[in-house]
Amino acid sequence: MAGTITYGTQVIPETTRPASPPLNLSDTRNVVGTLNLGRGVLRPFVRNGQGDFANSNDLDLIRAEVGQTLGTIAASPVSRGEIPWRPEFGALLYRLRFSNLDESTIELARVYVIQAIENWNTRVKIRASEITVNTQERKLNIVISYDILSSKSRTAIATNQQTETELQLG
Repeated sequence: MAGTITYGTQVIPETTRPASPPLNLSDTRNVVGTLNLGRGVLRPFVRNGQGDFANSNDLDLIRAEVGQTLGTIAASPVSRGEIPWRPEFGALLYRLRFSNLDESTIELARVYVIQAIENWNTRVKIRASEITVNTQERKLNIVISYDILSSKSRTAIATNQQTETELQLG
C-alpha cells in the first residue's frame, strides 16, 4: 500500500513523503561511499584479511548498527544492561528467552524490536517487521524492512533495506 507503514498486521498512515524519489539500493556496489552516512567498524567484529577489523560506510554500517542494537541486552527491571557506560542501549528481546512459543510472545518480540530501533537508530524508519516461528528448534526468526533516512532532511535515501536476526527460546 502506498503511503502506509505496516507493523505486523497494523497499518499506520505515513505522515511524511520524501521530496524526491528514494533510491532502491538492492545493488549497492556503485553507490558505496556516496551516501555520506559515516564510517565505522562492522559488528559483529570480523577481520578484513589485512589483520584489522572490517569497517565500512553507508548501508553496511547502518545494517551493522541495527543488528548490534537488536543483539545487545538493554537495562530492564531485572537486568543492568550489557554495556556498563550505556546500560539503556539495546533491545529487550532477551526477556523472551524462556517464554512460551505463542502469539503473545511473537507480538511482544515485535514491540521490543520496534522500540529498540526507534530509540537507538535515528537514521532508520521501519517499514515492516516479520516474525516467523520455528517450532522444532524453538526459534523466532525476525526480519525487519526499513528505509534509511538522511540525517539532515529526514527523507528516505535508501528504501527496502533488511536486517535479519533470530531469537532462541529456552
